[in-house]
Amino acid sequence: MDADGVRQQINLATPFVDASTVYGSTQEMNEILRVPYSYLLKTDNNLLPTPPGVNTCFDPVIPNRCPVAGDRRVSESPMLSVQHSVWLREHNRIATELHILNPHWNQETVFQEARKIIIAMLQQITYNDFLPTILGQTTMERFKLFSRDVNEGVFDDSYDPKVNPQILDSVNVAAHRYGHSQLTNNQNFVDEGCNTVTINYLKDTFESPRLVQQNNGANIPFLARHLACSASNKLDNFIADGMRNFLLRLPEAPGSDIVARTYREEGNKEYRDITHGGKYVASNLSNHSTNLESLGMHLRNYTRFKHYLFFSEPDDVDLFIGAMLEKDPGFNVGPTFQCLLGMQYQLIKSGDRFWYERPCEIFSFTEGKCDDFSQ
Repeated sequence: MDADGVRQQINLATPFVDASTVYGSTQEMNEILRVPYSYLLKTDNNLLPTPPGVNTCFDPVIPNRCPVAGDRRVSESPMLSVQHSVWLREHNRIATELHILNPHWNQETVFQEARKIIIAMLQQITYNDFLPTILGQTTMERFKLFSRDVNEGVFDDSYDPKVNPQILDSVNVAAHRYGHSQLTNNQNFVDEGCNTVTINYLKDTFESPRLVQQNNGANIPFLARHLACSASNKLDNFIADGMRNFLLRLPEAPGSDIVARTYREEGNKEYRDITHGGKYVASNLSNHSTNLESLGMHLRNYTRFKHYLFFSEPDDVDLFIGAMLEKDPGFNVGPTFQCLLGMQYQLIKSGDRFWYERPCEIFSFTEGKCDDFSQ
């Protein structure tokens, strides 16, 4: 329970941007994923490893041989599997190069140095390439999320040992799920000219690694180009049919509904609790939430909000629904999610003792290497 008596869930994954999706969140999982006494991660013919007897997916190419990775959702969709595969391969590529360049290093040193580089790459991409497109320049600057400009010095020691980096429930079950609105119904194959050559439907691929495993991974470039060439859906109050009516329908229909699973999940705070008079005040919404009429004027689709959701007063509005209906200020998320996500990623960064930009530590990168990550 928090100070307000609201349940706070314990997250089994680490809160940091630390490549736990690649290496796992526990020592036990890390050992499962590593080649014993080697600097490499396990693969099956350059694909994700499939230990015998792992039967956590549907319709793998080899029966009862499902992929494993640092995150158990590795087979939830082909696009997730592709990204897991890319980072696995990148670790092994970097580790192999480090071994060649530093033959005096033992296997463990090579592994940990490659892991450190992968983590730094993920932190750099997340904070300087991804988050700005989601939050916008103003929110990034407000929460001091950008890396320092190279002309100002590449190091940034924002670590604060008093900071708790744990993921807030309001972020875990609401703000982080804004991306559900951006998903499309397709997981297509796309050629080098960004032309769709095969249409695959999301509803037919949940928890199935088959598309990624087929022909020894030959489909991975086609799926990766779909990610690069195809625009996501606009963030709004609509969710793709595959997520609304067919979520995880394999091996049996009819499947589940991502919005129903998110709605009021885990005893989360309500929308008005977040935007009105508390530490999470995100915008001028806090001054217009005393009744539905004034609140609705600040939302994207007031008619849908009022007549289809059947709320009787602002206190009834769920955080996820209210924030998803906010008017688009020019970025991907509205002001409430901007605030929640900005604050959360500030906590993650300032609470990470091993953040890649920290200077003068035994694990610190050189100034030149730290500068390389921004190139």
